[in-house]
Amino acid sequence: VAFNQVSFSARLSGIYIDYFKEGDSKVFTSYIISPVNFENVWTHGYYTGSLASAKKLKDLAQEQNSTDLEGISLILLAHEYSNLTNLFGDIPYTESLFEVENTTPVYDRQEEIYAAIINILDEAILLLESSSLNADISETDLLFNGDMMRWRKFAFGLKARTLLNLRNQQNDVDQDILQALDQSFASANEQAVYFFGEDRPNPLYTFNLERPSTYFLSGTFMQRLLNKDDPRFSRYTSGPTSDPSLYEWGDSANLTWSRKDSEIPLLSYAEILFMKAEILHHQNASIEVIEEALQEAVRENMELNRLNALGEEVSEYITSHLSLTNLSSDQRYTIILEEAYISYYGFNFIQSWNNKRRTNIPELVTEDIPSSMFNPSGIIPVRFLYPTSEYDYNLVNLQEGLDAQDGGLADRSIWVFE
Repeated sequence: VAFNQVSFSARLSGIYIDYFKEGDSKVFTSYIISPVNFENVWTHGYYTGSLASAKKLKDLAQEQNSTDLEGISLILLAHEYSNLTNLFGDIPYTESLFEVENTTPVYDRQEEIYAAIINILDEAILLLESSSLNADISETDLLFNGDMMRWRKFAFGLKARTLLNLRNQQNDVDQDILQALDQSFASANEQAVYFFGEDRPNPLYTFNLERPSTYFLSGTFMQRLLNKDDPRFSRYTSGPTSDPSLYEWGDSANLTWSRKDSEIPLLSYAEILFMKAEILHHQNASIEVIEEALQEAVRENMELNRLNALGEEVSEYITSHLSLTNLSSDQRYTIILEEAYISYYGFNFIQSWNNKRRTNIPELVTEDIPSSMFNPSGIIPVRFLYPTSEYDYNLVNLQEGLDAQDGGLADRSIWVFE
C-alpha cells in the first residue's frame, strides 16, 4: 500500500498535474502512453499486490475470529480499491480476488464500486468498535502499533475522502463528510504514516538512484512556490532558482519526500483539515472558521516538511497568502484547492490528481499536446489505460467495460469526476 502511494501510479499522476517534467525522454511528459505502460500498476501493484495481500489478511482474520485484523484488512482493501478505480474507472471488483483460475473477471461500474467502498469502510468501523484482538500486533502493525482507535479514525478519514471524491455525482454529502472528519484524526500524532527505511527504501528515492535525471520538478510548479516565497521550496527541490530545467527532486538528503527513509502519510492530518476547509466553504460557514481550518492545514503541512509551523517564515507565508477576507466565493475556493495542491506534493499525488479532475483547480498551462491513438483529443490525460494483459486474456469483459465508458481512452473522463 505504501509502495503504491509513491511509485509509478503516483509519479505519473504527478506528471499529469504538473509536479514533474522529464529530462531527455519526453514520453510521459508528452502524454504518449499505451496499455503496456500500465501493466505493472494493474497486475503487480494492485491485483496481485496490495489487494491480494489485504484479501489474504481478511481470510486469515476470519479464520482466527479476529475482528480487529479483519477491520484492518477492510480498511486496506477500501484504500486500494479507491485508488484503483480513481485511476482506471470501471474495474473488476466482485470477481477480482477469487482463486487464480478466474482470469476473466467482469468489470463493475464505478458507481457500484464507490458504494461498495463506503460499505466496506462502514463495516470496518463497526468491527473496530466491537473488536476482540486475539494477538499482540504492536510490533507488526506498521502504521499504528496496534492502536485500534487510530485505525478506526483512519477509516473515518478515508470515508470522508471517498465522499468528497463522489461530490460531483452526489451533492448531498457535505454533512456526512464533516461528520466523518470530526471522527477522524484530531492531531498529527494520530495520522497514518508509513516509515520507509534501509530494508524498505522509499520508491521515490530508489527511482532517482537507479534513473538519475529522468525527472525534474516542473518549472511552473516551482514558480508557484517562488512567487509566494514558499518556505517549502527548499524541502521540495535542491535546484537553482536561476534555471528551472534543473530543479532536482531526489538528489539531496535535505529534501522531505525523496529520502531513503522518508515518512510517507497514507492519510495526513493536513488533508483532514483541507477537506474540512473545503466543506465549510461549501456550507457557507463564516470566513473566520474557513480561514482557521485552512491555515491550520498549511501549518500541519509545513510540519510534515520539517519546518517550524510557528516560525517566522511560516507565519509570514500564512499572513501574506491565506487571508480569505474581501474575496469572492470563487476566489476563496481557489485558494483552498491551490494550497492543497502545493501541500500534497511528495506523498499525496493521486488525491491531488483527483482534486484537479473533480474541481479543475489548479489551472494548468500546457504546451500543445500531440493527438495519439489513445489520446485523440490531445489533452492532459484524465484516466489511466487498461493494461495489455486485459486485452490479451480478458477481452470480452474488457470490451464491455470500454463500451460502457465511451472507449476508455485517456481523454475520456471517468464517471466520478464528470
